[in-house]
Amino acid sequence: GLTLNRLEKFKLRPPRSSDFFSSRFDMFDDKNYMYVLYGMKFKTRLNFISEIEINESRKLFESNDLFVKRAEKDLLPHKTWLMELKSMANKRQH
Repeated sequence: GLTLNRLEKFKLRPPRSSDFFSSRFDMFDDKNYMYVLYGMKFKTRLNFISEIEINESRKLFESNDLFVKRAEKDLLPHKTWLMELKSMANKRQH
């Protein structure tokens, strides 16, 4: 029945809220099902990510690395920044 179909799905991925037709006021939701399944040692075999997802992830990491390198180059060293801030604060007080 419905429960067996769900269990077949949950072999491939963890439960999601969209797997259940309950109201938001129910006390037993997808996370509760996940805890019960894992408590019963139910095995979920997650699919590995595809080549497309791997490549997209690499691009994001490379983009992030470039952003960090640019920021490191453009920003003052921390000590220099603090000393300039202190100097400006002292000027405002006088």
